[in-house]
Amino acid sequence: MMCYEDGCTVHYGCRLRSKGIHLSDSATASRTKNMKRTFSVPPSINANVIHDERPGGTRMPLLNMDGTVVRHKQYRDNKAAIDATRRRIRNDTTAQGS
Repeated sequence: MMCYEDGCTVHYGCRLRSKGIHLSDSATASRTKNMKRTFSVPPSINANVIHDERPGGTRMPLLNMDGTVVRHKQYRDNKAAIDATRRRIRNDTTAQGS
């Protein structure tokens, strides 16, 4: 820590300055100087239920094989497999309807 009183010998930075060595403010310690913003996903996003948009604006939740809803974290972890299954089911039902 440096103060700006003339003749101060209490602080280390002041003693260096009195010897002719000048420290810039960037050389002094600071807690927030090198903090980088971390991008994280809030835990509440994992509770979101994934919905499938149907024609006419209806929203149907995606279900697991045991009948429980698919949560956001599970969808994010298995996105390729879930999307492939959704595509396969849509193609099978459109082929049966024609």
